Amino acid sequence: MAKQTLNLDDWKKEVDRLFTERTGCDWADLCGDEKPIKAAHLVGETPRKFVTEYIDKKGLWDINLK
Repeated sequence: MAKQTLNLDDWKKEVDRLFTERTGCDWADLCGDEKPIKAAHLVGETPRKFVTEYIDKKGLWDINLK
């Protein structure tokens, strides 16, 4: 498990930023559930990994892919 460098609030802000950048939607638009966010943060997952895996799992369009 990697040491988490961001506190939960900053981690969630980065998740929102990445989702908005990649899908045009923030976490509240996509799901809004705190459980997956808290669980991923607790195990030391990076915001980038969380966002990438969620996009892949849900089959979301990544607007950054050309």
